[in-house]
Amino acid sequence: MKKSLIVIGATVFAVSATSSIALAAGTGAKGSAATTTTTSTDTASTPTSDARMAQQVRDALAKETALSSQAKTLRVSSNNGSVTVSGTVANEQERSKVESVARQAAGEQVTMDVAVE
Repeated sequence: MKKSLIVIGATVFAVSATSSIALAAGTGAKGSAATTTTTSTDTASTPTSDARMAQQVRDALAKETALSSQAKTLRVSSNNGSVTVSGTVANEQERSKVESVARQAAGEQVTMDVAVE
C-alpha cells in the first residue's frame, strides 16, 4: 500500500492511499503560514529501517570469527537505505572480508570507507 508522509511544523502524519485528510492552510497568531510537504515512502528508507540495517551489519561483523577485534568494531552507519562502513583494518584480506560480510547482511547498497594500516 502506498503511503505518504505529510509534515506540518514538527508533526508528521502518515497517510495511506485509502485515507484522506483535510488540511487548512492559514496564518497563525503571529502571521506565519502553515506549510505541508508530501513525500512518498514506497522506496524511501525510514530512520527505523536504517538503524535496523546498520545493526544487522554490526551483528554480522561481530559474529564473523575470521575478523580481528579491530574489524569487528568498525563504524557502521546507514542513511536512506545505504550502509557505510568506515574505520581501519589490518590488511587488504580483512578489508575484503568486511565488505563481503557487510554486503551479505545489507545487500549491494554498501559503501566501504575502510583503510588498511
